[in-house]
Amino acid sequence: LGVPPGWAGSVVPALDSFVFVPGTRSYTNVTNSITDENYLMVESIVSELGSAAVGAELWLNWNGIPGVSYQVLASTNLSDWYPWGDAILGTNSVIQLPVPVGDPPAAFFRLKANN
Repeated sequence: LGVPPGWAGSVVPALDSFVFVPGTRSYTNVTNSITDENYLMVESIVSELGSAAVGAELWLNWNGIPGVSYQVLASTNLSDWYPWGDAILGTNSVIQLPVPVGDPPAAFFRLKANN
């Protein structure tokens, strides 16, 4: 990508329906060539959420993507969703999250992803 000396702006990669990680990069006062500004192109940053019962806990799991932040949301009624724990930064591996059974137990979970 060629830009004039002193350029400032953002680069937002796009191709068909793919998603890029990171979703944008901002630059100020570009005066020299910049290298190794790689992007990861994926079909979706939201992985399929899996689960398994282990003792008194429910374990949620999904495949993470580096640079993507994941937030598990929980609900007891499919209308009111609340964050379950802190956001988790993805890595190039399976992410596992134990969910203790509460009162009332959260019966439904979904995964929110941001890049």
